[in-house]
Amino acid sequence: MATDDITEISSPCLCGKGKIVVSQSMPDHAWVRESQISYSAEIDCPDCAVIYIVHHDYHSLPSLVRREDARKRDTAIARRKAAESEVAMSPEAQRLIPRIVSAIDSQSSMAARHRALQRFHLSYESLGTYRKRPYDGTHAVRSASGGHLADIGSHPDIGGEDAAYFAAAAEKIKALAAEERALELQPVRTNARWMRL
Repeated sequence: MATDDITEISSPCLCGKGKIVVSQSMPDHAWVRESQISYSAEIDCPDCAVIYIVHHDYHSLPSLVRREDARKRDTAIARRKAAESEVAMSPEAQRLIPRIVSAIDSQSSMAARHRALQRFHLSYESLGTYRKRPYDGTHAVRSASGGHLADIGSHPDIGGEDAAYFAAAAEKIKALAAEERALELQPVRTNARWMRL
């Protein structure tokens, strides 16, 4: 039965009235890889908890960020996702999907289908990998986000009469994504061990 070795370290918080508790968890054996180690943190200070939150990135040290900055970024992410969802659920997208499926499935060879999938950015795998696990246009379109559909539909040859709608939607989604990237969370220096900065 597997067990984890958990180590906790407390450091003073930013205001000095409380503490930041950081935990390190790793398998309890001698052959631990870096990818098996995980970190978590919590703020044990009522004053600092109002201003800061703990932010966890995948396979990296946790960091303290300003709560207001995280709220702004979450709002930007929600706006982009709402715009993508609006495109994906639109009647224009419902007319576009069969055209994409037809453009992919009408190809005469597996290599031609793979090229069509890559042209639409619905496949990033090599031709050899695609040949081992081929799939049709219906399967590929299922994984397409509203942003993908807007990009594909903005080309007049596939978007048809709805190309202008998709071009405007693609520009809106790109602007929202740029706004989201501009709101990258900046870690606050804590001097706590096992915390970023």
